[in-house]
Amino acid sequence: MTDSRECPCGRDRLRDDAARWFVRLQAPAMSVEERQHFHAWLEEHPVHRDEIQLLQGIWSATDLVPRERLQTLCERPAIRPKRRPLLRYAVAAGLLAVAVGLGLFSGLSSPSDYNAEFATALGERRHIALPDGSVVDLNSRSRVRIQFAHHQRRVELAEGEALFSVEHDAGRPFTVEAGNGQVTVTGTRFDVRRDADNTRVAVGQGSVKVQGRNAPQAQFVSLTAGLGTRIDAQGRVAAPYAINADELTAWRNGKLVFNNAPLRDVAEEVSRYRGKPLRVGSAAVGNLLLTSVFRADNPEALIKALPNILPVAVRTLDDGSQEIIAR
Repeated sequence: MTDSRECPCGRDRLRDDAARWFVRLQAPAMSVEERQHFHAWLEEHPVHRDEIQLLQGIWSATDLVPRERLQTLCERPAIRPKRRPLLRYAVAAGLLAVAVGLGLFSGLSSPSDYNAEFATALGERRHIALPDGSVVDLNSRSRVRIQFAHHQRRVELAEGEALFSVEHDAGRPFTVEAGNGQVTVTGTRFDVRRDADNTRVAVGQGSVKVQGRNAPQAQFVSLTAGLGTRIDAQGRVAAPYAINADELTAWRNGKLVFNNAPLRDVAEEVSRYRGKPLRVGSAAVGNLLLTSVFRADNPEALIKALPNILPVAVRTLDDGSQEIIAR
């Protein structure tokens, strides 16, 4: 009896097509036309989505295998994942049996199940293609845990900031938990940033539902494109306010964009890209407004420019951190 899930294109062709799409999805950006072609391919047959999910599982699993183990198994020089994604895919495919032996695929017991964790270091950004067709862009010093099951798609933003481009699936809501709140969608594009005392949500496309973590199901704030909100440490969701999504997500292109931003917010943002924090010395200094654009990979340039833009000075403290004071 023929398996109804068997792809008519043949197993070899399926694997070749899936590998090609998966490697393309790891690139920093895809055109609208390319993404439309990818989504059309996903919908052609159920096993297409299964194959992409399997490759994502292999990709995640190789992050958990020590570099020395990879070298021994593959008899190759040290792997450089960022610079050679095609090689990494080939190596990962060859390690499938080893990954299963190590118990790395316990979360892939059915086609709809998926579990993974991704993180970025200081100054690093990461573009992650998920098996449902959604994409996550991680900012510097960020970490997400992903759990997909048959009827739900759940992500925990453990720290940092992430931009979510969610593939529409009315039967499996996509929920992001961060701090004392959560965001629920079926398909949209939105940014979530988790700070020490609050979480910020900003919507670029579509709409989302924002709730405090322990709020009743009927108690939520709705956001549409161009709106944002904050969730405080007690789980209270602020009233929606207008935002510029392009400015807030300019970090994807390596830029920090400030438009009449309070200096306290600027210092907090810049600290994400430095080994030592940048602070403001007083409330008055923190209330000064800054409008400018800087490179995210060179925060020192912003710090050096501040005294030429605002009536402030920057001093270095004994612990190596820096403080912005009135001049």
